[in-house]
Amino acid sequence: MASFSEPREPGGFSLARVLVAIGLPALALMAYLSFQFLRDPWTHYWPFLAEAPPLPTGGLETPLTIAEINEDLAAVQLKLGPPLFFEAQESRRLAPRAVQVYPVLGTTSQEIREIRVYERATEKSEKLRLLARLAVEGLEDTFVRSPGLKYNPAGQQKLALGSRLPLTALTVIPGPAPAAGIWFLAHGRTGQNPYGQVLVYTAGDRPILENLLDWTSPAGQLPKWETLLAGAYTWATPNAKSPFAADEQQLVVYQNQIYEPDLRVYRVAQPQNPTRPFELRQVTLNEAVDMPAAYRRAIELAGAGLWSPALQE
Repeated sequence: MASFSEPREPGGFSLARVLVAIGLPALALMAYLSFQFLRDPWTHYWPFLAEAPPLPTGGLETPLTIAEINEDLAAVQLKLGPPLFFEAQESRRLAPRAVQVYPVLGTTSQEIREIRVYERATEKSEKLRLLARLAVEGLEDTFVRSPGLKYNPAGQQKLALGSRLPLTALTVIPGPAPAAGIWFLAHGRTGQNPYGQVLVYTAGDRPILENLLDWTSPAGQLPKWETLLAGAYTWATPNAKSPFAADEQQLVVYQNQIYEPDLRVYRVAQPQNPTRPFELRQVTLNEAVDMPAAYRRAIELAGAGLWSPALQE
């Protein structure tokens, strides 16, 4: 028995044609993303996350020479800046690995857009393998300049809300650093006021580069590593045993005003978030609870800005 079907007009609707029209661009897009993923496994994945963690690459990228890296960056108007050189200790059983920390700058400015950590692909190779990367942006103008305008209400009203000041240089933090992690500063300067971020790179199976602290210093000084707490406790209570290790380094940020000393002291601590190796925890007055009475009173007076009475204690 013969079967009949409705005649179809040439150029009429066809599900197959629609699928082909949709499928070809989709295949082209998938091919492009696959190629980009092979070049840089992390570039197109993390931007879809609202709060992306620091980007561990784990050496997934193909090693490139500095010239090849700059060629890729030039396509998006970026370039590598001068590097810092460190040795990263992954574990006590392995020898330290030499790593290079590069700022990625705009081609027409010195503003840092990204920070990258590389190592040589092999000991004698000129090619570098990317270990970790972190996008950075400048600090809010209000955050940077407000501490220096504490006694200048008129100046505070002139601050540009929403304006950001660029980070322009990488620097090793002065002073003996903690044994664990590679610590350095990304910073800029407005007038005599430096500002920036404290960054740490942690080697291991999942290398991590992260910013732990934004800082500003109207005193005009970069943050330093100092054994401040042990020395202060010994000075205040010379006959008592210090609860602070003599070699424990604290990060000190100087926010002194003309007539008012102001130090922000941070200890390296284990974070509550297990995915992050470190955090910087500011030393507060609560840490003086179990101290001798004279030391506690001195800390409280200093916290209120009464430095002369504090020193007398």
